[in-house]
This record gives sequence, C-alpha cells and structure tokens, in this order.
Amino acid sequence: MHKFLSDSRVLHHREDVAEAGSGLICGLISTSWRSRFSLPQHGCQLVGSLLFLLLLVLAWAPVQAADYRFPGNLPAGTTGGGGSYSIGALSLNAGDTITVTSPTVLTIQGAFTAGAGVIINAAGVASDLKLVVEGTTDVGANSNISANLAGVGVVTLGDGGSFTGNIKTESAAVNIGGNSTVNGSIASTVAGVVNVGPDSRVTGSINTLSGAVNVGAHSRVDGSIFSALAGVVNLGAGATVGGNNTTTSGAVNIGAGGKVVGFLLDTVAGAMTLGDSVTIGSGISTQAGAITIGPNSTVGTSVCTGIAGAITTNENVRVGGNITSNEGAITIGGQNTVGGIVRAVIGAVTIDSSSKLGK
Repeated sequence: MHKFLSDSRVLHHREDVAEAGSGLICGLISTSWRSRFSLPQHGCQLVGSLLFLLLLVLAWAPVQAADYRFPGNLPAGTTGGGGSYSIGALSLNAGDTITVTSPTVLTIQGAFTAGAGVIINAAGVASDLKLVVEGTTDVGANSNISANLAGVGVVTLGDGGSFTGNIKTESAAVNIGGNSTVNGSIASTVAGVVNVGPDSRVTGSINTLSGAVNVGAHSRVDGSIFSALAGVVNLGAGATVGGNNTTTSGAVNIGAGGKVVGFLLDTVAGAMTLGDSVTIGSGISTQAGAITIGPNSTVGTSVCTGIAGAITTNENVRVGGNITSNEGAITIGGQNTVGGIVRAVIGAVTIDSSSKLGK
C-alpha cells in the first residue's frame, strides 16, 4: 500500500512538472503566431508538452564519448607538438579514449580525472606514453591504460581497472582498486602509502621510502615489497608475494593463508607477525623485533633475531632450518617440526614435548 501511494505521488509529481513545463513553453508562443496558423489553445499546450518532453530527453541523453589522438585530435587546451605536449588539467568523461600513434610525453599541470571505462593507449605499449601529472590522478572503474605515470599527488585507480606500465609518486598515496591489475611496478620515492585492493594483481614490485604497504585479501604481488626507511607492510588473508618482503624499521603482518615465496627481512627494527597457515618460502630475520608464527604455518629455512627479539611459534608449525636468537626468549608450541637447532644466546628456551627437533 505504501509503495502504491509513493508511486502515485511520483506520477502526480511528473505530471505537474510536465504541465508546468508545457505551460512555460506554451507561454513563449505568441498570440500572433497562434492566430496566424489557427492554432487553438489546447493545440498550443500539446506542442508545449511535446517540446518539453523533447528537452527532457535531450538533457538526460548520455554524453557521447570523445576519441582523442596524439598527434591529431587533441583535448581542448593542449599545447605542444613533436611528441611533447602539455595541458593545464585533463578531465576525461566516461568512455573517452586516447590513442597514441608515436612516442608521446603528456605533462598535466593540474589534476587528471577520468570517468569509468576510459581507454588510454590500450593497443599500444607503455613506453610510448609518459604521463607526468603535477596534481592528483583519479581514474574511474573498469578503465584500461597503457602508460608510465609519474605523479606528484595522490594516484587512485578504480575497481576493475587495468594499468600496464609503472606508477611512481613523490610524496602521495597510491590506491589500486579491487579486482584490478597493474602490469608493472609501483613506487613512492619520498613518502606515501601504497594500497592494493582485494583480488588484485601487481606483476612488478612495490617500493616505498617511508610509507606503509597494504595488500588486500587474495591479491598478488609477483615481485618484491621493499620499504627502504620506515613503513608497515600488511598482507591480507590469502595474499601472495612472489619475491621478498623487506623493511628497514617497520612491522610486517601477514594474514591467514598468506604466502611469501622469498624471505622476510627487517634490517633495523620491526616485529613480524604471521597468521594461521602462512607459508614463507625462505627464512625470517629481524635485527631487533619479535617474531610470532601462527598455527599451521611453514617457514622454508631458518628463523632468527639479531640483536634482540623474542621468537614464538604456535601449534603445528614447520621450520626447515634453525631457530635462533641473540637476546630474546624462544617459545616452541606443540606439534612443531624444526629441521635444525633451537638456541638463544641470552634468553629462556621453552620447547613443547610434542615437538620434534632436527639436531
């Protein structure tokens, strides 16, 4: 009953709008014009209604996508030539395309915004188009871009997008939406968080100087993750890193079912925490940070802390090599299998009786 009343109100509202619009247009038709063509008043109202509806249709009609070409049909405000162009700001509507027929550098001196489904140099190679963005970059969902992007501001790629090429920013975040693919590497050269949404893939590496790296659940980074100065690395449940995961002084947290094919290394300070059923292909090493390994996890080689840091393994953990600490307690949970020795230079060592040691 409520829906019927609501629909009735909407219907009456539309009729009122149509009547008001037709009356306005009808009033614009002069009396002399009606008399000249013997158009009665109700005829005028009919014409007014039709014209008003036509205006509504035109107003609601989708904007036709533009097809820009370098060189050729350039976006309004673009200057330059010979493969080098600049524009104050670039705004692309949904579905717009940019085709590049020769190597091109496009400098955008403001913000770069693009609607959903934008296609930029999709049929070309990334090296043929360099985008230099001096403002923020915001690309809508389901877009397809082949370029190398160097930005100053925040770079955001919407869900379901495909970006072929490298993405680099100086001091701003890089946000990759869910179900997206970056066929290249991502780098933040000064400071900036890198966020990769769930079910996404980065075929290259992710490098930051002093910003966190957050990789969503079930996403994959084929290369390595490296935080050169300071920055936490968080891998969501089921996320995979094909290379190594290295930080200088930031914690590393790996969600349940996560996998790092290479090693985990922290060269200065930072705790490492592994969730349930995590797999590390090589070893885990920290200079001065605790290591906690979740139940049912596997470490291919050794686990060690250099200066200080406790090591704790939960139930049913398998470590292929040694577990050692210089100055920190070691606690081995039940049903563990350790291929080598377990030793602490300074610190208590506790080993569950159900666990097995290699040496």
